[in-house]
Amino acid sequence: MRRGLFILVTTNIASKVVGVLREICFATFYGVSAVMGAFRFSQTITMVFMNFFTTDTLNAGFLPLFERYKQESPEQALCFFWFLFALLGLLSLLIFSLLFFGTHLLVHWFAPGFSGSVVATTEQFIRIFAFGVPFCLLGTLFSYLAMGNGAFFGVSARPMFESVGLMMGVVTSVWDHRVTDIAWGFVIVYILFFFMMVNICFRKKLLRWVGMTVLIKNFSVMRHDFWKTVRPLLILPLFMQGKYVVEKLFASLMAVSVVAALDYARIIIQTGVNVLAMPIGLLGLTVFSVIDGKQLAKKLESVVTILLGMTVPMTLFLVFNSRLVILTLYGYGKFDNHAVGEANSILVGMALAFFAQVVSYVLLKAMNAQLQNQRVMLYLILGISCNILFIILFYRQLGPLSLGIGESIYAMVIFILGMKYFGLFQLLLQLMLFLVPAAIFYSLGSIYLADFLQGLRWLALIGQLSWFAIFWGIALLAQKNMRTHLLGWVWEK
Repeated sequence: MRRGLFILVTTNIASKVVGVLREICFATFYGVSAVMGAFRFSQTITMVFMNFFTTDTLNAGFLPLFERYKQESPEQALCFFWFLFALLGLLSLLIFSLLFFGTHLLVHWFAPGFSGSVVATTEQFIRIFAFGVPFCLLGTLFSYLAMGNGAFFGVSARPMFESVGLMMGVVTSVWDHRVTDIAWGFVIVYILFFFMMVNICFRKKLLRWVGMTVLIKNFSVMRHDFWKTVRPLLILPLFMQGKYVVEKLFASLMAVSVVAALDYARIIIQTGVNVLAMPIGLLGLTVFSVIDGKQLAKKLESVVTILLGMTVPMTLFLVFNSRLVILTLYGYGKFDNHAVGEANSILVGMALAFFAQVVSYVLLKAMNAQLQNQRVMLYLILGISCNILFIILFYRQLGPLSLGIGESIYAMVIFILGMKYFGLFQLLLQLMLFLVPAAIFYSLGSIYLADFLQGLRWLALIGQLSWFAIFWGIALLAQKNMRTHLLGWVWEK
C-alpha cells in the first residue's frame, strides 16, 4: 500500500513538472496564436468526453467492484473486466463518431466566437483527436486492471505520456510546418500507451478469456452492480466537465487568444495545488478514515494551520508577481507582450484564492474518508455553479480576468463550506489576526520592490523571492501557534 501510494504521488508530481515543460514548449513555439487557441479548444472537447467515462466511472465503478468480485471469485472479477472492456469499447466508438462526424456542430455550439480559418483548424484537430479516443479509454481500463493487481505505474503516468506526446508533436509541427502534427502526437502516444498497458497485463498473466457462456451468465448481475455504483455520481462529472466547456465557450467570445491563454495560467495553479495538497489528501484517505470526529477535527486543525501558513504567503506572491511568473515561465519565442498580458489577467484572478484551492482539496478528501460523498458532490456543484454564474454575468466587463476570478470563487465556496462543516472557523479567525497584518506588511514590501526593480526581470525575481523567503520565514516562526504546528509537523516526519 505505501509503495503504491509513493508511486502515485511521485509520478503525479513528475507528471505536473512535465506538464509545465509542455506548456513552456507550447508558449515558445505558438504563444496564444489562433493555432494554439484552436488546439486548446479541440483538446478540451475531446478530454471532456474521455474524462467523463474514465476518471469518474473507472474510479468509482471499476476498482471497488473489481476488488469485491476478486474476493468472491477471481473468475468473476475477470468477467467484470471483460464486461467493462466491451462497454468502454462501444462508448469509445460512439465518442469517435460524435467527434469525427459532429465536429462542425461541436465547434458551432461550444466555440461561438471562432470564425474563418480558426474554425477549419479546430475541426481538423478534433477529427484527429477522435482517433486517439478508443486507445485512451481502453488503455486506461487496462491500467486500472494492472493497478487492481498491484501495478500502479500506468494510472499515474498517463498524463506524463500525454505531455511527452504533445511536446513531440509540437517539435515535428515546427519542423515540417504542419500544425496537425500536434494532435497526431496525442494519438500516437495513446496508441503506444494502450499496447504498453496490454503488455503489462499480459506479462502479469492478468488477461485470460472467461468464455462467452460465463460472461452472459454474469452479465445481468454485473450490469446492475455497476449501474448502481456509478449512477449517483454521474451528475458530478457532468458539472465538472461542463465547467471546462463553459470556460472555453466564453473565452472564445472574448478572443481566440484567450482560449489559448487560459491553460497557461491554469497549469501554474494546478501544479501548486497538486504538489502541496495531493500528498496530504491521499494520505488523509487512509488516516482520516480510521479516526473519530474529535481526532479528525484536531488533526485537521494542525493540517489547515500549516497549509494556510504556507499558502497565504504563496497567494500573495502570485498576486503581486503574476506577470513576473508568466514572463519567467513563458516569456520566450512566440509568447509576446499581448500573450503575457492575457495570461497574466487570468492568473491574477486564479491566484486570489490559491490558499482556498489547496485547503479545500484536503477538506474534500477528509470528507471522502468519512464517507460524506454526497456532501462533497453538493459542495462541488455549488462551487461550479457560482463559478459559471460569475463568468456569465461579468465576462463582458472584466474580460479574461473573469475566468480567473470565477475559478477563485469556485474555490472559496468550497473552502468556506468545508471550514464550516469541520468547525474550523474559530481557528481561521485566530490565524487571520496574525496573517492579515503580516500580509499587509509583506504586500507593501512587494509593491516597493516591484517599483524599484521595474524592467529588470531576473533581478526582480531574485529580489521578490528573497523578500518572500526572509519575511515569511521570520514571521511564521515568530508566531507561537504557527511555530508549534510547523515544528511539530517537522519532528513528526
